[in-house]
Amino acid sequence: MVAKDYADLFFSIRQNVYFYWNFFIIVSIAAIGWITSWQIPPILITKLSLSLGILTITIICLMSQLLNYSLVEAARKDWVEIGKIEENDGHLIKKIRSLSYVRHKVLIWGVHLLLGLGIFCYIWFF
Repeated sequence: MVAKDYADLFFSIRQNVYFYWNFFIIVSIAAIGWITSWQIPPILITKLSLSLGILTITIICLMSQLLNYSLVEAARKDWVEIGKIEENDGHLIKKIRSLSYVRHKVLIWGVHLLLGLGIFCYIWFF
């Protein structure tokens, strides 16, 4: 593979990260909006069902984002290595070399945990 192939792969995988992030945010906003629109207090089965749905979506999105961040980091490392071999030391390769997606994994855990807990509190204590 040449550097262009790794660049295409890198940006393609990053699009997956953005897709799952957007999906998680849209589902979270929709759930909060739906809860807010309730005219009467929900029954227990409604709260349990919504909690299970939010938990499922959160886990799916979190695991998908963690996997995609691992793949994007691997593609970034390969792209940088290919850039060294091809003696391509342009501005983009220098910027990509300085990036790291390792800390994004910690941030993703924190954001999903906080937002998920916030929605659960909203479901059960609203």
